[in-house]
Amino acid sequence: MSVITALIIILCAAQGVGSPPPRAEMPTATLPPLHLISPPILSRGDVREVATDDREHGVLGYAGSGDPLTEAEMRAVLTAAGWPEELHAEALAVAYCESSWRPGVVGDGGKARGLFQIHASPWFAYAGEDLSAWANPVTNARTAWAVYQYDIARGYVPWQQWACRRVL
Repeated sequence: MSVITALIIILCAAQGVGSPPPRAEMPTATLPPLHLISPPILSRGDVREVATDDREHGVLGYAGSGDPLTEAEMRAVLTAAGWPEELHAEALAVAYCESSWRPGVVGDGGKARGLFQIHASPWFAYAGEDLSAWANPVTNARTAWAVYQYDIARGYVPWQQWACRRVL
């Protein structure tokens, strides 16, 4: 059993949730074990450490702007969040420009949050996501997907809401 699988089982048991999905259903790329993550910003007391998880997809996340996710981890997050594979390259480029793939980044005077630097108001509510989970990589990517679809449905150019659309 991998460390990630064991950690997920412990988290599920502690919160009274059923077993995580069988290993065969888990994504091949997962985040590093939470006990190995110590982003520098946390030592300055700028943000509180928040361990988050998306048990449905076996993806763990953390708050703190320290260690970035790898490309494999980002692809797993995008897949779990519902992004079509044909848009992964664009989403990876925008997220890297916005946050350097660091889930806990806060920008734009505290308004923009997470991997995609999504403005807390109005987008998390629009996407039906809990704002308190903004640092969860899958939650942030699901919200970004909802914002992307919002723009397309209204005839806007793709990535209208992101300053980093210029990197595409």
